[in-house]
Amino acid sequence: MHPETDPILLALKAKVHNIDTKIDSMATRLDRLMARLDKYNTRLDGAKRCISDLEDGATILAGKMSQIERHFAVTMAKNEDLEARSERNKICLADMAESTNMGRPEIFVKA
Repeated sequence: MHPETDPILLALKAKVHNIDTKIDSMATRLDRLMARLDKYNTRLDGAKRCISDLEDGATILAGKMSQIERHFAVTMAKNEDLEARSERNKICLADMAESTNMGRPEIFVKA
């Protein structure tokens, strides 16, 4: 029998062709999957950068918040000191005029 007409060889060639077609199809699918994975990795890298930037911003904000809290504590201490001094000197801060006289507020002293 001639090899091109042998049914077993023809069946084997058909089977090999079928397997090659399936392998090509699988390779195409794998290429698409790899492309999608590359896109996801790119997006993940972007998300990681965003998270890192947010963490850096949170650290900066925490530092600023601590600074604000310290300034607030100092301001409150000054306010308490002024209130104590005004009571000792019988000055009512609520009676201060809104207008100024030569850049200085007019203070009314209660007797």
